[in-house]
Amino acid sequence: MTIWSLYPSSKRPSLPNYFMAQLSFSPVLNPEKSEELKARLSKLQDLADKKAYREPVKDVVHKEKTTEPFSSYEDQIGFGLHVILIMVIGFLCGYVAFRALFNHNVVMNIAGGIFRMVFGMLLETVLFMIRTSAMESAPSRSRMKSKKRQ
Repeated sequence: MTIWSLYPSSKRPSLPNYFMAQLSFSPVLNPEKSEELKARLSKLQDLADKKAYREPVKDVVHKEKTTEPFSSYEDQIGFGLHVILIMVIGFLCGYVAFRALFNHNVVMNIAGGIFRMVFGMLLETVLFMIRTSAMESAPSRSRMKSKKRQ
């Protein structure tokens, strides 16, 4: 407003024109979106569409099981107890076997028990990997069977 009053009256615009000029905005140009952003946005839109579709048809369509391996407490407790059982049995078997081999040498008996316990832990690790890979591939097999039935 002070700049407006400093102009000579013949050259300055009228007060309403001055405020209109101050309020006029230039159009904002949207920046170009990268191809990666466009692909990500389309993927997110597809996920949102699928989620919106699942809600009204949840009573009609069978629910797909997308459980992860050992996601329930029952599976975790069962696996933990199984590992403990294998370790105890492995230690006892190794202890008894080395006791028979090394004539009641306490150090060798304990070493044999620990050796068998470590072997049992390695065995459980291999079984765990087999079990989780089988659980991951199981849903794809069931989808194939359901597609064949249709």
